[in-house]
Amino acid sequence: MALYGSQESKLSRQEYKPLDIQRIQLMKEEVSQATFLLESNADVMTALREYYVKLLENEDFPLRIDCRKDIQNFAVDMESNIIRIKMQMRRLGLLAEIINDRKNLVRSRVIQAANDISDVLRWLSIFRIRSGKGPSS
Repeated sequence: MALYGSQESKLSRQEYKPLDIQRIQLMKEEVSQATFLLESNADVMTALREYYVKLLENEDFPLRIDCRKDIQNFAVDMESNIIRIKMQMRRLGLLAEIINDRKNLVRSRVIQAANDISDVLRWLSIFRIRSGKGPSS
């Protein structure tokens, strides 16, 4: 895991590939979709709550007195659900930050691995040139 691997020890370093970054990006997109859906649900519940509360104020609504308690209970339930949804949205926001941090960490490890390979190839080419086994021989 990128979080716990040492940069110094080659043995303890996890090998990461660009595919790992793509997987993390997919997770981030799924979190974004879930956040969007929750936000949409909260908006719908808010609109429903406001509609029914306004019915109680409408003089032309024949059931406003008989259904007053039921509508008030419904409005309270909707408000509770909206609060729960907003809490889940905040949790998803935190998860998105964690995923983004992890993506950056893995990306830096992929870049470091590419640099390590480049260094090895460079040293190999220098060795071949010095030993007379290079492209000029």
